[in-house]
Amino acid sequence: MSEPGGPTGSGAMRVAGAAGEGDGAVLIPMKVARLTVDPCNGLPLVLLEGLEGGHLLPIWVGLAEASAIAVPLEGVQFARPMTHDLMYSLLSACGAEVVHIVVTEVRDQTFYARIILQQGEQRSEVDARPSDALALALRTGCAIFVNERVLSATARPTVTAAHASADPALASEDPPRAADWLESLPDEEFGKWKM
Repeated sequence: MSEPGGPTGSGAMRVAGAAGEGDGAVLIPMKVARLTVDPCNGLPLVLLEGLEGGHLLPIWVGLAEASAIAVPLEGVQFARPMTHDLMYSLLSACGAEVVHIVVTEVRDQTFYARIILQQGEQRSEVDARPSDALALALRTGCAIFVNERVLSATARPTVTAAHASADPALASEDPPRAADWLESLPDEEFGKWKM
């Protein structure tokens, strides 16, 4: 029950009555723009960026989760399947397809996600951590969405690159405010995440 385009923007999708997404939710199409390390706290950081620009969402993840996301981003192939490769193989063997994933909400500074599956005529949704949902999405090539309410809830006044370089502590004080600063740093200064 989704409608692409329309008043929500050419790439946004309005979802009516989808569990976990909320009645009439507006989903913004995003992509994994960068997997890197936050220079202020040394934690892995996934930056999601709107496909049409204008949206940036930083999500801090653990080391193991970052590795699972880095594998498909860097095109690494292992002789034996890793956990998310196995998950993808199991879904495929059961005839299920990952339609898309959605970062649905943020509560108490914790992000929540849903994996939307299609198996024949049946569509189902599975609760997931965003890091697991993103690792699976990168392996399946499915669409990545963020509920517009999540972007609204995490939006803060923008920190410009000039402000951040004058006071790098801004990045650690309020992670959502630091998104523009993080995105503006060149890879050689910021350091790209490597396994």
